[in-house]
Amino acid sequence: MLTPFDVTSAMIRTWQMQTQAAMVIGLRVAGMAGAWALPPGERSRMVAEKQVAFAKAGQKMAAAMVTGAAPLAIYQAGLAPIARKTKANTGRLGRRAIKG
Repeated sequence: MLTPFDVTSAMIRTWQMQTQAAMVIGLRVAGMAGAWALPPGERSRMVAEKQVAFAKAGQKMAAAMVTGAAPLAIYQAGLAPIARKTKANTGRLGRRAIKG
């Protein structure tokens, strides 16, 4: 049975991922503008990583659907790989930006 906590938790995880994605975009744009040095290969990485993350999300969602999971569980399964990538990028690029 779905509870208000389940929905709120999914909303918070989604908000966290969206906020981290905005931070990653800002850090990359600042790097491209010359505010700090982008790591080698960052420009191609920012395209290729999305393909991998979304493919993993699709696989996780399909696996959840096959098992008969509830719609919210299917959504959360798809969100997880994308959220992991945005969190990792925020940390990696943030540390790099602080070092200069």
